[in-house]
Amino acid sequence: MRIALTLFLATAAAFAQNALQPAPLEIRGRVVEGGANIPIASAQVVISVLETYHFKEVKRSITDPSGNFQIRLENPGEYSVRAEKPGYTYDGKNPVSYTPSNQARVKLDNEHVSAAVRLVLFSAGELTGHVVDADTGKPIANLRVHPITLFWSNGRPIEVGHEPAVTDKEGRFVATGLQSGRYLVEVRPQQFDKEQLLEKFSAEDLTKVDNDYQRGYWPGGGGFDMALPVQVLPGNLTDVGTIKARKGPFYRVRLSIPADGCTPGEKVEINATMLQFIDSGGGGEVECGKDVLLRNFESAQYSFYVVSGTTEEDRKRVILPVEVTDKNLELSVPLVRGVDIHGRIVVADGASKPPLEKLKIQMIVMGDIQFADEQEPISPDADGRFRFVNRPIARTRIVVSDLPANFDVKELRYNGGAVTDNIVALNANSPAHSLEIVVDDKPARIAGTVADRDKLMARALVILLKWPVSNEDVFLSVRSASADDDGKFQFAGLAAGEYRILAIAQESAEKLDEPRVLEQLLSAADRLTLTAGVAQNLTLSVTDAGR
Repeated sequence: MRIALTLFLATAAAFAQNALQPAPLEIRGRVVEGGANIPIASAQVVISVLETYHFKEVKRSITDPSGNFQIRLENPGEYSVRAEKPGYTYDGKNPVSYTPSNQARVKLDNEHVSAAVRLVLFSAGELTGHVVDADTGKPIANLRVHPITLFWSNGRPIEVGHEPAVTDKEGRFVATGLQSGRYLVEVRPQQFDKEQLLEKFSAEDLTKVDNDYQRGYWPGGGGFDMALPVQVLPGNLTDVGTIKARKGPFYRVRLSIPADGCTPGEKVEINATMLQFIDSGGGGEVECGKDVLLRNFESAQYSFYVVSGTTEEDRKRVILPVEVTDKNLELSVPLVRGVDIHGRIVVADGASKPPLEKLKIQMIVMGDIQFADEQEPISPDADGRFRFVNRPIARTRIVVSDLPANFDVKELRYNGGAVTDNIVALNANSPAHSLEIVVDDKPARIAGTVADRDKLMARALVILLKWPVSNEDVFLSVRSASADDDGKFQFAGLAAGEYRILAIAQESAEKLDEPRVLEQLLSAADRLTLTAGVAQNLTLSVTDAGR
């Protein structure tokens, strides 16, 4: 009897201990080839865990002959899963808007102990071409050329760079391991990354003019306005043809930073951007109060951004347009503190008061470098007052978020004057800067469905534009919403006024980012006038984004 009781207690204890053990965590899935949809064996699967703001690799695995994998993990968390294999890459969609096809993110915890993913790899494409001297026609050997993928976001180009390719003795090059997409090949100065910023220089250095290969996008042969992208397809070789590279003069800029704008010994950051190219920034760091000599400036227009300080409060800077023509330049750039903007939320006459402390307000600099701490939204106090500290004299866009759906922003006022397109042009000569945001509790509302003939369009993208649209950027006038599985959509918190509205199929959404596509579709948009406090119900037809 005693032996049986002992065995029973031991078994019960073991059962209780197992019951308290957390279930094992795992990520499983399959890696397949895009298009063919066949499994990919021996692909590497990399698991990384999110720590603060970065992913840290924790495990790797290899897919079996059926393309399957299963990985056990010890700790809950948010994980990234990525597949890779030599000769393969991801689908090439815009990484700003889409997760690459070879990646997935999952979250594991006590309630979600496993996750299944499907990762898709595509055969890598290649890009080739022939580089010759523009003056002699002879092939150029050992020249680094830079393949770039071209994407669009809100009508503006974005480039993704790849490893440079080097020409052989016949001037030919082949860039490998490329995703499908639109490509350009960029010729750059070969000394661009070498000694661009000189802190020690002689009087002779100030007079020298360098000679190097001029920048150019190919096919096209000039700035971005002349570029003619080519298409790279999975597993295919695309030829960009003959690139005619030409050498030319590269000038120097002596930059003086007076010490009264920064602390002696403090590091000052310099960034110079060539405006005709998508991503052509250069520069570096120099000590406060010291002169610096910058190299590699061909004849063009540039924007210089010079800044000191590490916090929002002590930061000083200057944004300076510079034109380089046919000679070296000498510039003095005194650093200055920005301005403080004092703001308040104004409740319209007769309106109720929203929960002011929950609102979020941002000031986003238009077209210039902005620090991460300046992009963070701020909230007003219980009386609706707020303050933006040390902002540069520039054009800034005001964004108000987390306003309840039964309220709308009726008006913005800067120094007492009405603001157009939510863009404030800060006045350098103004002794003070005030911003008023007028909110009302009588917003308009739109609800409706999207259909293509008699079929409801699930997940269609609905575009709403305040009319007239912004002269500066049509996307500043855009609000968007995705229809649900039944084709239903809604917009709330709208200011009264005239609008245009249209719907497109979800698979065409990326097309809207391309230049002038949205503007061309406006002729097919429905017109509507919204009245304060009134809801409208609409039925929209799908517009062809490729028209």
